[in-house]
Amino acid sequence: MDIENIENVISKLEQIQSVFGTWGIILFIILILIIWLSVSYLKSSIESLPQKSLKEFQAALDQDLIKFGSTYKKQLDAIHTIYQKFQKMTGHLDYIKSGENFTQPIEPKEEVELLIKFRHEFKIVFQKNRLIFSEELGKKVDDMIGSIDNFIKIYHNGLFDLSPEDIKRNKEVNHGTYIAGLWEKDELDPILEEVKQIRLEIEQEFRKIYGTET
Repeated sequence: MDIENIENVISKLEQIQSVFGTWGIILFIILILIIWLSVSYLKSSIESLPQKSLKEFQAALDQDLIKFGSTYKKQLDAIHTIYQKFQKMTGHLDYIKSGENFTQPIEPKEEVELLIKFRHEFKIVFQKNRLIFSEELGKKVDDMIGSIDNFIKIYHNGLFDLSPEDIKRNKEVNHGTYIAGLWEKDELDPILEEVKQIRLEIEQEFRKIYGTET
């Protein structure tokens, strides 16, 4: 503040004193202090507002990240378990269809029992974790289960009910080849093709979540 401004202030104070007396000056000074403090507080509040908002935003963001991380980890853990069950079920279906080299054959009825067992295990673990997957993936899994059920029904109905002695004679008549059942030509092929297509779609959905999509 320069000398001219100081002189103006003194002049104003003298005018106030001449009109209102000494108490007028005191009240004027108090009023000026109140105004100055109010302006300072308001300015400080305005300056701190962005920082406060930033802290609140950061806290909300941290909570969202924690929530996302927790959900994502649950998805990965669930996928790991579900995919093991999924591969067990579809792998056994492949075995029923084409067999497996260097693997001890099992009886057809036992094949069906194992497929039903693996089907149940897969469905149960998926249903427990259904909410963390998309509705689209849930629909594909439902379609897959329906196709597996259809295969089991047709395959089981076509099996011969043979005793061990019947199986032995069956192999002898057919030059060592055991004919386990009888089905209409290509009856099972459309179902297996449907299962194959849904299987690929489900695997692709799993890869999207796992981050290994190509």
